[in-house]
Amino acid sequence: MSHERSGLDPMERDFRPSTEVERNLNPILDIDIDGKTTYQNAAATSFLNSSGLKDPVAFLPEELPQEIWKSKEPSPFNYEKTIGEKIFFVSLNPLPGGDIARIYAFDITQIRTLERQQLETKELLAKVTGSVTDMLYALDKELRYIYWNSASEVMTGLKSIDVIGKHVTDVFPEDATTAKAMASYRRVLQSGKPESSVFEYKSMRKTSILEINIYPLGEGISVFARDITEQKNAERKLEIERKKLRQILDYIPEGIYMVNESYDIEYVNPVLIEKYGPIEGKKCYEFFLKFDAPCPWCKNDQIHSGQPVRWERRSERSGRIYDLIDIPVFNDDGSISKLQVVHDITDMRTYQEKVERLNVELEARVAERTTQLEAVNKELEAFAYSVSHDLRAPLRAVDGYSRIIEEDYVNVLDSEGLRLFGVIKRNIKKMDQLILDLLALSRVNRTELVKSKIDMIAMVNSLFNEVVTVELREKVKFTVQNLPEVYGDSVMMKQVWINLLSNALKFSATREVITIEVGGYSENGTNTYYVKDNGVGFNQKYANKVFEIFQRLHSSKEFEGTGVGLSIVQRIIHRHGGSVRAEGEENQGATFYFSIP
Repeated sequence: MSHERSGLDPMERDFRPSTEVERNLNPILDIDIDGKTTYQNAAATSFLNSSGLKDPVAFLPEELPQEIWKSKEPSPFNYEKTIGEKIFFVSLNPLPGGDIARIYAFDITQIRTLERQQLETKELLAKVTGSVTDMLYALDKELRYIYWNSASEVMTGLKSIDVIGKHVTDVFPEDATTAKAMASYRRVLQSGKPESSVFEYKSMRKTSILEINIYPLGEGISVFARDITEQKNAERKLEIERKKLRQILDYIPEGIYMVNESYDIEYVNPVLIEKYGPIEGKKCYEFFLKFDAPCPWCKNDQIHSGQPVRWERRSERSGRIYDLIDIPVFNDDGSISKLQVVHDITDMRTYQEKVERLNVELEARVAERTTQLEAVNKELEAFAYSVSHDLRAPLRAVDGYSRIIEEDYVNVLDSEGLRLFGVIKRNIKKMDQLILDLLALSRVNRTELVKSKIDMIAMVNSLFNEVVTVELREKVKFTVQNLPEVYGDSVMMKQVWINLLSNALKFSATREVITIEVGGYSENGTNTYYVKDNGVGFNQKYANKVFEIFQRLHSSKEFEGTGVGLSIVQRIIHRHGGSVRAEGEENQGATFYFSIP
């Protein structure tokens, strides 16, 4: 399109674009009343060509207002127009004559971009400050609030709308805290330097401790306030714990000191101060041992791995023996100090060595006495065995001659004589049984144990049928509960059951119904068995005597026996590494227990 029109009348020629318009760097165009372009300067042509646009209608508004042609005093019609990547401020100005208007287009792309960026920055700043969990507020130079974030609202319960524009004293009471805060604000306003302090803030709900950081902000200030109540409470608790720990360390009667990674002594308890005097700040190896370098036996490498160490050391200078406990102490800066507890165990070691010597001597004496006792026991067993055998020979002779006299002189003897011969035979029988029991008792210690697995249930059922008499069988109620298997000598174990079952039958024989219960259980690796009857029982205070040889709690007139049977039970169980006990109540029966591991 040509920059000039041909055939212009004189009136139009007066409005022809000037050289200044033609050379203007901003696009300038003329349009007529129909919206057709009658002129465009070089800047407009260049922009359209570079943008790939041939039609200058791109500069026109979406709808051309017709009233601008009718007004006697037309005013400019201004609007913004985005053309491609550019944003233009366009001013449409009617020219004298009423049928031509000139368009001035100014490129405002950079201005609008900057404004958008500023708006985005402002919105982002508002989001950031609004989401900060600490209080953030700002005041002008007159100490009026100009910003108040959401964390401030939460902390104080005061909404931003109720704070902005107001003076500090209009928001908070004029107390000592407010006066202190205002003094800090004014110092920062005057000096232009940041300042920090701690305030105690009392609200309706609670009292909080705030850490206040004040910074210059233009002609005013910005304030960051952080609630450090929990931190301060934790610090107080920590300080209390530290004092407690120090008191504990101070009162421990052992020597205690602490050194850092450079071997500088940081703490010494009164025990070491009393012994050595003030030593804090000195190198441990220099002070204690007069060394020029750390001790070669020092355990600091293990301590720095975070593991406690316990070790002993004999002092080459004094000969004393020390039990040393090294404990790692983790510092805030990541370093590890060593707390060492020094316990002088020289006397204890001396006593231990003395005790060990005495133990060795005692063991030797015990071994010697044991050998002597074993020899004596063997002699006693041999003596008992010999005596028992030697006693039975004359006893059998007395029994034989008494029978001959009774048979040959039956017509000569009167009733009293016959009664006396009956007493003699009964006592001979009793004496013979006593000798047999003594022989059995002596064999318990002399017989070697031959252990095997024993089915206790089968053994008890079998033995009961052997020991119960025909007369008693009909009135006996015999029950067998769970009986764990055991590893022991079956021959000896049979003797245990025979003696206990016979004992139960004997002392229950006077009951109309004899009740005997046999049971057992396993606990902590030990099998326990019992025989319970409903017989005459015994006084519990004599329970420790029932297993002693020849000890009888009932007269021989009431119940026959030699007083050896339960002693045999005890000796057999002891040889199996077990124990025996008895429980009873007079006329309420008795229970005998034995346990075998």
